[in-house]
Amino acid sequence: MDDESQLIRAAQAGSEEAFDALVVRYHLLVLWTAQALLADAASAEDVAQEAWISAWRAFDRFDQTRPFRPWLLRIVTNCCRMQARSAAHDVARESADGALPGEDDLLTHVIRREEIAALDAVITSLPPIQRQVIQLRYLAELDLAEIAIVMELPLGTVKSRLHRALIAIRQQMKMVATPEDVR
Repeated sequence: MDDESQLIRAAQAGSEEAFDALVVRYHLLVLWTAQALLADAASAEDVAQEAWISAWRAFDRFDQTRPFRPWLLRIVTNCCRMQARSAAHDVARESADGALPGEDDLLTHVIRREEIAALDAVITSLPPIQRQVIQLRYLAELDLAEIAIVMELPLGTVKSRLHRALIAIRQQMKMVATPEDVR
């Protein structure tokens, strides 16, 4: 049973196994979307779990004539909004400290980590709306139409915000890579 429509029908009929298969299939999408919208890894994990609970509870109301992925993303977005409203304060996003697989050369490893840190700092410095678009596009790997659904924006607005964010990242990364002349 791996055809998505079969899984959806079975889950709507109450099959926990079918719903679990959908969770496995879309777990990272849900988590990465929550992380992009909340910018806090711990809260994003909680919201991802809450989104799956909400999806299970609302599954009997899912219209099978419509695509599943946007429906699921809308649930994630709504859970993120509820989390953001109830949060008393913002918590700084936890950066993943991952070792770079296959890196034997220490100098290359250090340079790569510095580049990643610089890019992360540049993305963090973006205005929140641009940061969200970047994270949804490149972390959650959503296409532009899905980003428009999640952010409740027209597709053209998403495109222009992504374009502006990429320009800002390129400009700031140039400044990081080529420091000003010291006299």
